[in-house]
Amino acid sequence: MRASAFVYVFFCVFCAAGARAGACLYPEGQGQLILTTAFADAQGAYNAVGRLVKTPSYRKFDARFYLEHGVTDWLTFIGEGSAMSFRGAADPAGVNVLDVLIAEAKAG
Repeated sequence: MRASAFVYVFFCVFCAAGARAGACLYPEGQGQLILTTAFADAQGAYNAVGRLVKTPSYRKFDARFYLEHGVTDWLTFIGEGSAMSFRGAADPAGVNVLDVLIAEAKAG
């Protein structure tokens, strides 16, 4: 047991390479932009028993960006943001269908 511990310590101390870690900095004037988009369009939802029921329609568009830009050799600017557009149809019966569906799901 002691011999294996000695061998382990020996290799850790004398054979291990130095670890290098740090921030990934971009060179001055270089960087990356990541843009993602999503679109959703629905006119129905599944109720508690798994049947598709008609609901007020909606459309949603979502865009997100992530930016990294090298300001200097030692400073990288990082920024992110998002924008969303949502349009939903008014419920003609005046009933909030989402609340009804949530109540059905809770009831089982």
